[in-house]
Amino acid sequence: MKKTKYNILQVIDKFSMDGINPSSCAYLIRDWHRYADRERFNVMACGLKKEEPAGHIYTDEGIKVFFLGNGKYSIGNITGLVKLIDRENIDLLHLHGYSSANFGRIAARLRHIPNIVHEHAILKILPHQYLADFLLRNYTDAAIGVSGAVKDFLHSGRHVPKELISVVYNGVNLEPFKRCNDRRVSELRQEFGLSSDHFIIGTLTRLREEKGNQFLIAAMREIVAKHPQARLLITGDGPQRAALLQMIAELGLQEQVKLIGFRTDIYDLLTLYDLVAIPSLNEGFGLVMVEAMAMGKPIVASRVGGMVEINDDSGAALLVPAGLPGALAEGINKIIENPTLAQQMAQSGPEASKRFSIQNNVRALEAIYIELLEKDK
Repeated sequence: MKKTKYNILQVIDKFSMDGINPSSCAYLIRDWHRYADRERFNVMACGLKKEEPAGHIYTDEGIKVFFLGNGKYSIGNITGLVKLIDRENIDLLHLHGYSSANFGRIAARLRHIPNIVHEHAILKILPHQYLADFLLRNYTDAAIGVSGAVKDFLHSGRHVPKELISVVYNGVNLEPFKRCNDRRVSELRQEFGLSSDHFIIGTLTRLREEKGNQFLIAAMREIVAKHPQARLLITGDGPQRAALLQMIAELGLQEQVKLIGFRTDIYDLLTLYDLVAIPSLNEGFGLVMVEAMAMGKPIVASRVGGMVEINDDSGAALLVPAGLPGALAEGINKIIENPTLAQQMAQSGPEASKRFSIQNNVRALEAIYIELLEKDK
């Protein structure tokens, strides 16, 4: 007898990159629950680590959340997942992260339920993971890449047969992307020591090498040489913070560049920014690009990975070669010097962002769920 409602377990290596704040993937899982077809799907979440503070984003929503407490590399994750599958009557494992994909595929096979390997990035594959993916290639029931570039990576880097891979672009909840009021913008300018004359370049990022913030900081030397009113706000945190602060000091850019740390008021910040820069060296998808498009901001971004697909022919972003401060500076200076171009880009963004709505994302995921769950039934 065919079931009318399915239990979906989202399994993720960890809910947070810094141990406190939820990762973008963790937020995506929460939004999948919010917009799921509740009559057909019950979404739950599971982390491999011990209980994490970031798990509150699920409990606050009434989502069942589990912590296996074994760590990323413990073989005990297989037993833990099998017990969870049995206790919660799980019908499908949706797997995020290398360890979750490794242990989850085995657990799913032991309990004869389907699994989906969901890849969000293009990363360097370490030898042990390359071997694990090769050995588990026939344990994969389906795979999802967040862009065409990630689909290629799943096949070439992770041994997943092409016919099993679907491209499902990440989804953004576009409803909150409304500009904040002038009073809030004024408060932010005061907080960061900015005047109304400053041209504000902003980025929402993690302070990691692959995000390319070091090249954006280097580009600021050339930008401020031509446009002394330019200021850069780097929003986010990570292991590169100390190195980037040192770089800013060595370049004498303390007045022009500020690291403002992790923030939750991203809609307000996007209102404040005159331009959004995304200097990533690689990017599976690029949620920040969609967010900036939705807010109607001109964008200068690296021509890498999913960002090429997001921009497509929208005209919302100017794409430049990755890892070249001069190219970033040239692109940003072009927009500063051409207000008409900036306005055209800003007007293109909101409409172009609509194809990346969370609603489109969830419906695409659910179609894959149904295909797997009702196969041969």
